[in-house]
Amino acid sequence: MLYGQVNGKLVHIDLQTGRRLEMPIHTQKINSVDLSANGFYALSGGNDYRAFLWNTQTGQIIREFNFQNRVSMVKLEDNGRFAFIADNQKSSQIWNLETGELQSTLIYKARQSIFSSVRFVNEGKMLLTGNGTKIVNLWDVNSGLSLQKWTVTPRKETRPKTAVVYSATLWDANNIVTESSAGFLEIWPIEN
Repeated sequence: MLYGQVNGKLVHIDLQTGRRLEMPIHTQKINSVDLSANGFYALSGGNDYRAFLWNTQTGQIIREFNFQNRVSMVKLEDNGRFAFIADNQKSSQIWNLETGELQSTLIYKARQSIFSSVRFVNEGKMLLTGNGTKIVNLWDVNSGLSLQKWTVTPRKETRPKTAVVYSATLWDANNIVTESSAGFLEIWPIEN
């Protein structure tokens, strides 16, 4: 289990052994955390304009990422090859953790995009994002280009007519599924 605190401290608890590791590496509130599938690596981002990749077994910081604005979202790819890090303005980056190099930057026209849902899909070849303004995007990890976009359905009686995308993932090889604050589970076709 991994969580971040408003004082900048990260806490990792190994649920099998009960071992607790506290990491005071951020200097301000932590906004987003993610834990690798094997539990050995953590990624965190906060109001101090930084993100850190670190080892949960040793506490060693592996990589520090610096941004111009608050880091609002982080996500690790299941196989540990990529990390997605976004700030609260327009910097949304995919890092190749094997090479340590920037893989791509998401390309979009909006002044900013605050992501509410992020998931690597299709064996890390694509990134699926959702935001607070009904939009779901499927991105190419290598280029940062949007491959397809969907708009989730808001409730008819709500004002303003919007919905936050809570989750988006693959339903099967040809469809994605989304869940939003409108209370709808929707299935969307992927164009081939």
